[in-house]
Amino acid sequence: MALPLYFMSVLELPAWAIKEIEKKCRGFLWKGDEEAPGHCSLVAWEKLCLPIENGGLGIRNLALMGVALRARWAWMSRAHPDGPWAQPPDKKARQCFLAGSTMVLGNGESTSFWCDNWLLGGGSIEFRAPILFSFVRDRGRSVGSALRNNSWVADIRGGLSI
Repeated sequence: MALPLYFMSVLELPAWAIKEIEKKCRGFLWKGDEEAPGHCSLVAWEKLCLPIENGGLGIRNLALMGVALRARWAWMSRAHPDGPWAQPPDKKARQCFLAGSTMVLGNGESTSFWCDNWLLGGGSIEFRAPILFSFVRDRGRSVGSALRNNSWVADIRGGLSI
């Protein structure tokens, strides 16, 4: 399992690969072999993947585990900005990170105006106003620079109108 987990921390495995890995895990659990016929399963796999306190065995859901592993890159890039980290390569991992974190503004220079979760009540402008966000040219602007002289307005293609 070590090698697939390593790859899952960087890449989103295709659904067929996850299905094959889980098939081998099921076979090992039920028969002690690589494969087990469907009639050997005594409990649904989804039930086994539930946490122990919810009646499952705590077996990891590989698709969700992959998202969590890739979301860690976003955390590392925030916690250690001078490190060699990159943002997660896929949108699901980035959304997972943003959903579980909030930004402490300070002077606002290290917080993205458009993409980070800094608004009161949670959520980014990208998440709260996706149509507006689709017209934004400079998506890398910080909160500090965007709020100086309302310069965020200049980032919107076509200007604002009511």
